[in-house]
Amino acid sequence: MRLLVDTANLDTVKKALELGIVSGVTMNPGLVAREGRMWNEGCFRRW
Repeated sequence: MRLLVDTANLDTVKKALELGIVSGVTMNPGLVAREGRMWNEGCFRRW
């Protein structure tokens, strides 16, 4: 089983990945906009 975090909040993603049980992150344009970012603003990072 894979556990994915569904958010565009980079702080939340970082905290979730630090737990060591998260396999990845999913997000969509609505989640990105809710965080006050543009879709092409560089939300994608490799941790």
